[in-house]
Amino acid sequence: MLVLLVSIALLLQFPSHWGSQAVPGYIGNDVALDVRSSSNLVLPQIPQPEPIPSIRGKVIDELGDPIAMAEVELLPINSIENDPWDATKTDWTEGNGEFRFVRIDPGEYIVAIHQKGPDAKSPFLGSFYPGVDDKTKADRVLVFEGSTTELHSVRLRRVETVTLHVKVAFEDGSIPAWSSVPVSNVSHPRAIWEATGVGNGAGTITLPAGFEYYTRAAVLCDAGARIETRESRPVQRINIDTTHPLDALTFIIPGPGCKLWSPR
Repeated sequence: MLVLLVSIALLLQFPSHWGSQAVPGYIGNDVALDVRSSSNLVLPQIPQPEPIPSIRGKVIDELGDPIAMAEVELLPINSIENDPWDATKTDWTEGNGEFRFVRIDPGEYIVAIHQKGPDAKSPFLGSFYPGVDDKTKADRVLVFEGSTTELHSVRLRRVETVTLHVKVAFEDGSIPAWSSVPVSNVSHPRAIWEATGVGNGAGTITLPAGFEYYTRAAVLCDAGARIETRESRPVQRINIDTTHPLDALTFIIPGPGCKLWSPR
């Protein structure tokens, strides 16, 4: 009888360990973990990138269409007093007319657009933001740390173009198989114009009207151990005027015809 009472007492003292099923891999106690109520649970924070100081804008024509490949220059105010183009940053508009300067220092700037003058591919007059001809009247664009400055669209005015016929010959009347006709705008000395190629002494060049230009013709002669450059003289100064258009330009290369140089 005494043995029976002791057995019953042991069963009542340890009820949870008798008849329980073993769980493979289980180590620990039977205390349940409530994740939602745990005050020690810290969710990982995804770091957000710091905004980069930038300027963004758009260039359009008089009809509101975007202008692609227009040169946009960013001039810091503190450099304009000395060399206005010393610290200039440059960008070109994309197909949608938009431009953007990123990773720039906070400060004050002037935005110059198409200041190297119109050309045949982009016949537009230059402007300063927000659309003025005089740099002293341009708005000062403020750039702050960690922010993007959004500019209003700048509208450029298209100018009419004139196409001229070009003739090139040597003094003896022979015709060079290939020559170049470089042109520079008198009003925009900073502009570096690519020369127009002229084949067999005849071709055309297209220039924006309303400007004066310096132009000449040049050939590269094969002089054996060296390259001889011959240019027409004197340099011609022409005025492109739609009311009194030029019919053609004629250039005479000094000396007799020569064998032209070509890269081997």
